[in-house]
Amino acid sequence: MTHNKSLDASGDGLFLNQLGAAQGALIRAAASTQTLGCSLYRLQVAMRIAFIFLLTAVVATAQTSSTLRQKYGQPTSETYDGEPTEIYKVRPDIKVTVRYTKRGDVCSMFIGPASETTNGKPSLLKSQPLDEVIDELVPEDQRGTHIMDTFLNITCLPNNDCYGTRRDYERLLIVHNGSIDAYRYASIEWKHRKCQTPAPTKRAK
Repeated sequence: MTHNKSLDASGDGLFLNQLGAAQGALIRAAASTQTLGCSLYRLQVAMRIAFIFLLTAVVATAQTSSTLRQKYGQPTSETYDGEPTEIYKVRPDIKVTVRYTKRGDVCSMFIGPASETTNGKPSLLKSQPLDEVIDELVPEDQRGTHIMDTFLNITCLPNNDCYGTRRDYERLLIVHNGSIDAYRYASIEWKHRKCQTPAPTKRAK
């Protein structure tokens, strides 16, 4: 799998450096002007530069395979629906299955118990650690505008295990499957990123 390493960055340090550069551009523009008209023009240019710096910093902090590896260690690679995936153990009892677009951008995350059963019963996730993991993977500033929350009152036979909640954001959807302190899993789906499909196999002649 080829990942998009162009978005990799050093997180907060890069953001602060870029913000400082943007602020410096604003100060230099204001200090070097002689007339009001020239000052306003230079200020507008500097503001545009600052906006580009800030936008770049936000994009750079988005999750990639490299940033996930730095935070959670080496993943195990498997397949899901015929597509390559990476599985990270983000807590002793929680794992995240990550899928990517052809460019290497994260397109979906499936957060579930590290083991299927606990003491002979299906493993479930507590609300607080689950929400902490979600906030780590997709902080609020990466989700876009919050649109609405929806209860999923869906009956699925035989186990009736399709109910939960869905949080709709500008860039992604977050689904919690289950109820408070008894979640089977959560999923994060990016709206405008299509997960890669398996490569077509050649038929033997």
